Amino acid sequence: MISYWYSKNDLRKWKRNRYFVREELKTGINYLKENLDRDYSEILNKIKIPVLVIQGEKDESIPLKITQKLVRDYKNIKLVIFEKANHNFEDFYIRKKLIKLTAAWFKKYL
Repeated sequence: MISYWYSKNDLRKWKRNRYFVREELKTGINYLKENLDRDYSEILNKIKIPVLVIQGEKDESIPLKITQKLVRDYKNIKLVIFEKANHNFEDFYIRKKLIKLTAAWFKKYL
């Protein structure tokens, strides 16, 4: 997933500087080392229950194209995109909708 999120140039800078700054968030070299070659598809292949993924349309931390690819690759994943929401769902009304949607999902599937 790291290769989807960061360009080769970003990765070179990260390795050279031992940190990477994106959206004022400084991420250390250990995160890169731990996740560079990690393949989460093995975990996702084992999940057989419905999975709800909620993402903000304006999420710059996790590109929407990555999440949409997961939905295409794993049929048990449902994606809900919140317009105008960022990665942290900072808007009060968006959070309220997010909580309502999540509670309904839990009620249906748990």
